[in-house]
Amino acid sequence: MITHPTVTAVMQNLRVAVAYAMADVCRLDLAIRPIKERVFRRADELIRASTQPTAELILALYGPGGWWYSNDWRGKRGDRPTLENILETWAAAVDHHTRNDDRRKYVGGQYSEFIEH
Repeated sequence: MITHPTVTAVMQNLRVAVAYAMADVCRLDLAIRPIKERVFRRADELIRASTQPTAELILALYGPGGWWYSNDWRGKRGDRPTLENILETWAAAVDHHTRNDDRRKYVGGQYSEFIEH
């Protein structure tokens, strides 16, 4: 018999994945208890955003070469994002990412990432 995960289990998995992704892009050590607690609190706040995060999206937007490093002045300067930076810029980063995805779908093809509109 196949059992389906409960909503609570799915949300817990999302919470852990988001927290670990946030810690990764901010370069925070989750082995330190107060830091881990702070990361999980911020992950809970981000999960309540209008566009729900995934670990993959956080890594794409705030990891090396992502939105943070090409669009935010602190990232352009080489600063890593902080947990608070992620919360403050989440909507703008997701909006930019969504618009670029729409452009790539419109243009399509092998060279779609290189075409500017």
